[in-house]
Amino acid sequence: MPPSASPPVPSRKLTIMVPSRNRAEMAQRTIQSLRAQDVPGLTIVVSDNSTDEREREQLAAACAELDDVHYLSPPGDLAMTDHWIWAFGRLRDDFSAPLVSMVTDRMVMRPGALTGLLELAAAHPGRLVSYNHDAVDDRTTPVQLRLQDRSGRAFELSAEHLLQRCSHVYFHACIPRVMNCLVPQTVLDAVEERFGGLFASISPDHCFGFRCLDVVDAIIYFDACPLIHYALARSNGASYARGVSSPDADDFQRHLGAVKMNASAPVPAFHSITNAVVNEYCFVRAEPPAHKLPALDSTRYLGAMARETARLEDPDLRERMRRLLDEQGWSRIRPRYWLVRVRDVLELLLRRPRPFLRLLRITVADHVPPTLAALFGAGERRRTFATTEQALTHLMATPTPAASTHVHLLPLLFPRGAAREVPAPRGEP
Repeated sequence: MPPSASPPVPSRKLTIMVPSRNRAEMAQRTIQSLRAQDVPGLTIVVSDNSTDEREREQLAAACAELDDVHYLSPPGDLAMTDHWIWAFGRLRDDFSAPLVSMVTDRMVMRPGALTGLLELAAAHPGRLVSYNHDAVDDRTTPVQLRLQDRSGRAFELSAEHLLQRCSHVYFHACIPRVMNCLVPQTVLDAVEERFGGLFASISPDHCFGFRCLDVVDAIIYFDACPLIHYALARSNGASYARGVSSPDADDFQRHLGAVKMNASAPVPAFHSITNAVVNEYCFVRAEPPAHKLPALDSTRYLGAMARETARLEDPDLRERMRRLLDEQGWSRIRPRYWLVRVRDVLELLLRRPRPFLRLLRITVADHVPPTLAALFGAGERRRTFATTEQALTHLMATPTPAASTHVHLLPLLFPRGAAREVPAPRGEP
């Protein structure tokens, strides 16, 4: 090689975006978990939308010490959706790769998990690969684990079937939200070509997911939890779901400006995280290029609003939601809703009685004191820790066994033809 020639650039096969906002220490933990994956061809791009100058300086300095991490900072203080649009524009122009993903600054990736995900992506070129995540609930002390059921199996799922389930207000974790999937660049290009962009509306992750499902005919879903998310007190979505205020939630609301929360939902005033997801579904369905999203089931919609608003922590807000339900005719619709729910339950019970009974047992265990939970087989699910650090260390070091029965998959697998099982990655899910 001539002395003046530059060394060859390693082949880039996956770019992971890490968006961050005033969480420098957490973003560094995310970066560390990604660098530890030790896979060739990985590019890590940090897009720092911080408003706190100390946080910005800290994260910029940390990234500057790492040759394999690229630090970006958008111009000005951007809302979440605008930030993602800007960041992915830079990613497309400067860090393009056959596969793209995102891991937010409140997430870490389990050791070795990326190898299996890339194995799945290689086995299904052109297919998006989505997956689930566990959580550390550190809003209170002691800190609790929120573990998802997992089978360790992989499936090719019909996009049309998933959208049909979504129209019934069933939003499974497999919906591709960028932060839970490996996305081929060809899929990103197809979404942009049809809709004019990847992100829009209020919740860019779900907006992308529904746009994506409108474009592709199927996705690959790995029923495992390669990711762990934590710091729920710093989550806008978690605060909104509880009906409580937080600095991060207030910051998110401030950026909405004149945009009305849940404006595209059937009843925008419902304070519910499901209503926020419904908003994105209805937003995408109303876009002229969309053609696969079925009409929303109004009975199931009101039932979901009734279930979720009943759990709001603010009593005044909860009472306002109860009155809103009355105004929407919930007392008249409720009998019809429960008939639908009973039909759903019977369908699962008749198809898979043993998994259904296991789900019932676990559900009971989640609502009894921890001393009794172990008797129902939910000891690990109800395990507590003194600190977030202890909980994360435990989850990063301890594989969670796959469930021998998995009723949580049944809505995805039925009716026949909605799913096709494919070989899962080798090793621990």
